[in-house]
Amino acid sequence: MEHRDQGYTQEYLDASSPRSQQIREYLEKTGFAGPEAAQIAAHSTRDKKEIHTPSEVLAAHRQLAAEFGNQADRVVIEAQARASTQEQTRVPNIPERVQEAVTFAKSRNFEREAVTDERDIMRDALRRGMGDLTYSQVRDNFERRQATGEFQLAHGQKHDSGRQFTTRDAIAEELATIKHMQQGQSTVEPIMRQENVADHARTREFLNPAQQKSSRKCLPPTTGYMACRGWRAAVRPRPLSHP
Repeated sequence: MEHRDQGYTQEYLDASSPRSQQIREYLEKTGFAGPEAAQIAAHSTRDKKEIHTPSEVLAAHRQLAAEFGNQADRVVIEAQARASTQEQTRVPNIPERVQEAVTFAKSRNFEREAVTDERDIMRDALRRGMGDLTYSQVRDNFERRQATGEFQLAHGQKHDSGRQFTTRDAIAEELATIKHMQQGQSTVEPIMRQENVADHARTREFLNPAQQKSSRKCLPPTTGYMACRGWRAAVRPRPLSHP
């Protein structure tokens, strides 16, 4: 009978494992079954161990294999042939797949961040490859694109354990934002004149000192863009009516 899962005949498997055959015969003779009974059978039928040298064990295995047509050699050759065929046919268009995987990692990591860890890019690219791409393939594609300026090394923090990268697109977007902000200088009317802000804030009893300070910074500017930084509790929004 052919053992289809492994490519060996059942006769060869039985001859290769006489202990298994010995335990099965013991269970059939005693009428017991199950893992506990098999364990008892293994102890009951165990013979005294014979000491053989590695060369003697290897010679015995080769003799047994020859008696059954060297099935192990055939199984290895067939497995290697299948692996070679699968490597050639399983993943077509490797360069395109690697390019797409790195592009996916770039989009995912820089969607909300301007700088990200190099290892995160490698991780997401390999996940996108679904096990069909190797690390060296992803690394080579990343380094080629880094050489063209698509990925650019960013200065990280002092104790960062990995390299930090940004992209050419992220830098261009930030430069465009700065330019737009500069062009918006002195182009809008302030919400309130500087000389009126402090007096107006003091008339609002619900404003604490930190909130009054924030109002003095955020209300007078004449730029199209402004940002207020502070503790959330200190600058919690609350309506300020115009005098």
